[in-house]
Formats: sequence, structure tokens, C-alpha cells
Amino acid sequence: LLFAAWSCVRAMEARGVARDALAVIATGLALAGLQNGVFALAPLGLALGRGARSVPRGLARGVAGVLLALLVALPFQSSLPFVDADGVHLAREGGHVLAWDALDGRGVARSIEHLFGHAPVLWALACAGLVLAAGSRRARSDATGARTPAAAVLAALALPCALVCALDANVQERFLLPLVPIGAMLAASLLARVPARLAAAVWALALAFPLACALRFVLLSRTDDTLERACAVLAEHGDETVVAEPGLTLPIVPGAAELADALAHGEAERSFWPATLARFEARLDPARRGATWTFPWELAASATAARAELEAELAKHRPCVVVLTNRRSNAFLARYADFRAIVERDGERVAAVHASTDPERRAPHPYQGQHRLALALFGLDAFGPDVELWRLPAITLR
Repeated sequence: LLFAAWSCVRAMEARGVARDALAVIATGLALAGLQNGVFALAPLGLALGRGARSVPRGLARGVAGVLLALLVALPFQSSLPFVDADGVHLAREGGHVLAWDALDGRGVARSIEHLFGHAPVLWALACAGLVLAAGSRRARSDATGARTPAAAVLAALALPCALVCALDANVQERFLLPLVPIGAMLAASLLARVPARLAAAVWALALAFPLACALRFVLLSRTDDTLERACAVLAEHGDETVVAEPGLTLPIVPGAAELADALAHGEAERSFWPATLARFEARLDPARRGATWTFPWELAASATAARAELEAELAKHRPCVVVLTNRRSNAFLARYADFRAIVERDGERVAAVHASTDPERRAPHPYQGQHRLALALFGLDAFGPDVELWRLPAITLR
């Protein structure tokens, strides 16, 4: 997305076929590969239309550029956004939905919370820079693009994104990415006004906090994650069966038939839990563990299975150690509540490893599509899911 914005800036600085083509291709790829890539269309239209001899000609150039970018993205139509009665879907499958009934303005508070939560220094400086820019004639000129093409392109990228995020009650952090460059420019405009004798100290203070956070993440990545700590506890019960909870991040389905259909179409392979289960089993020491058994998917998802069936299935494998993880999707399945109730009724909790409540390991959804390099660099793979271990010596059949 930022490469598309940079290409649009280059196209505005000097007109040329090669620069225009690069901007079109980069925008098309951003549209095809990112859920928020749709915000790159406005900068492209501005970059290609600006500087034309007349307004109609500029509009024609801008519209033509947007259409060409759509053609570039067309081979990847499975990931392109579309609109239906529910709202604007930012991807064909599994993408964020701007639901019509959620566009009520509640995204303002959440967006501010996300921005300041991830980069408080940047946005504190950006707010101060915005106040100074509002009173500066030169800054207002730069913001309109009269002096700085980059300011115009980034404004065209950030303002539509800010408007949509402010309206959407379900706004997520990743959709705020286009706001970061404009925030960086505002922060830089403030720091540029610092007297020369203080510049080095001010810049050092501004960079100290994010560098310290990055270093802390890197150090955190060297420590055991929650799954590794849970497996260390399981090593003490190496002769007992390990019962993994049901795979509950599948699409919510009412019964076993629909679940079987979901499995047949590969839905389980894209869910969070199978990958987590694989990591969990890989960390168990084969020489010190009993058989690993996963609770039947059919019973877990079935809306008709009685609690007695769950009890009978668990009774086959006692004594055992049951692994429970806390995830949002668990709350949507009544069977999971029954499964957990049985374990809590007859079992004894031997360990609880909580990633989300430990202040050194607090991070939302650390496995949602991040690149392996980013996970390793910032330590995000050290968080893992919340894990509870329950020893279940016997089951009371009722």
C-alpha cells in the first residue's frame, strides 16, 4: 500500500508514461492483495488527474487510471471487494465487512484507542503538529499539494480511510495503516520546528520509546511461549492421556452433517486451532507423554448431543489431562460450555497460562496472517493462546 502511495507521488512530481504505469500497477496489486488496498484508488486518481490542461481532461485521466488499476487486479477477483445487502465486503472470502448497520460513528473512539495504543509517541507528536499546521499558512499550502505532492497523495490516502474507520463500529487495527504516513508527516513537521541546539535531544526522546518497545518484543521472543510452558507442566503427567479440546474455530455450524461438509471443503485447514494443535503436539516430549486424543468434532459441534454423550466420551480416556484454550469463538458453541462444565465439575485445575492477562505478553490475535519474519522480529510468536490444564481422574456419569 505504501509502495502504491510512493508511486503516485512519483507520478505527480514528473509526468511520464513509465511513472504513470508504475503507479497503476502498484495500485492494482495493492487492491488485489490487501483488504484496505481500495484506499489506494483515490491517490491514483489524484496523481494522474493533477496537472492536466483542463478539469474534464484531468477527470478523464484519473478515471482511466482507476479503471486500469481495476484491470490489473481483475485476475485476483477472488480477493476483490464487493457490495451486497449486508454491506461492503473487503474480500470475497473471510474479509472484513463494513456492515450497513454498523456504520454509526462508533469507530472514532476505537480508532483513537488503536492508534495511541500502538504508537503513542507518533500520534502525540502528530496531534501537536496538526495544531501548528492549522495556524501556518505554509503548512496549509503544503497540505493542499501546492508545494508538496506527497502531502496531497497521503491526504487522499488517509482521509477516506479515516472517514470509513470513524463510521465503522467494528474497525480493526490493520485498516488504520493508511493513517500512519500522514501522522508521520505531521510529527516530522513539528520536529522540524525544534531549535537546532535541542534537535538531537528531542529526536532521541521521540525515538527512545518505540525502540525500547521493539527491543522488548525481541527479548520476549527468546522466552517460552504459553504452549511451551503448558507442555512443561504436562511433562509431570507423562503417563496419562492428553485430551485436546474440540476444534472450535471452524465456521459455526448447527450439526455434524454441516461440519463434515465444512471439513470436506477444507474449512478446517484455514482455521486457527489445527495450527495451534500441531504446535502443541510438536512441543510435547514423545518420551514422557501418554496418547494425545482430540475430542470428536461431531460431538463438539452438534446441537443435539446430550451432555451424557460428552461425559461418556470423556470417561473412555480417564485418567487424563485436559487442555482448554480461551478464545472468542468458544462462547458461540453451547457444546463447549457443556464440555468445560464437565471438566470443571470433576477435574482439578493444575495450571493456567494466560497470555492476555500477563502484562508482558498482552497482544490481540497474534497469529492472524502475520508474516513469519514479523512474528520472529517482534516476538509476536511468543504469546500463544491462553491455556488451562485440568487433571481429570474420573468422570461422574449422570
